Amino acid sequence: MESNRLLPADPSRHILLGDFNYSYSSVSHSIRAPTSWLQFLANHFVDCINDDESLGPSQATFHRGNSQSCIDYIFASSDIAADRGPGKVTYVQPAWTDHFLVSTSFRLRPITSSGNAGTPQDMGKGLWRAHPRLARDPEFCDSLAISS
Repeated sequence: MESNRLLPADPSRHILLGDFNYSYSSVSHSIRAPTSWLQFLANHFVDCINDDESLGPSQATFHRGNSQSCIDYIFASSDIAADRGPGKVTYVQPAWTDHFLVSTSFRLRPITSSGNAGTPQDMGKGLWRAHPRLARDPEFCDSLAISS
């Protein structure tokens, strides 16, 4: 890729996600992105939804009429890919959207002074922040308490 980058040459602790509007699968014959971008993804990121092409074609994430394809992705940089849970594609009512919901979870650890991922007890104040208004929202606080 060219030198004027939006992403660093060697990304660390990065998550890219969204509707990419092309198929990343190496077996796809549909419209694809530029080769340099696909190579950058292959070199530095893991597809968190379809991470094993040996299991067959990618899961569909988009549908229109009788046509389905995989164009929605969650990519994690290689350094955090091992800290993710399984990817999931959830059907959404077609009246609401023509995309399925893609999701995964991460167990992110803080970076220590040595540059390595630390343990949970290494986590200090301020690593995670939320909007103060959320702290005053009883429904949000209840949901947060249940998820902990």
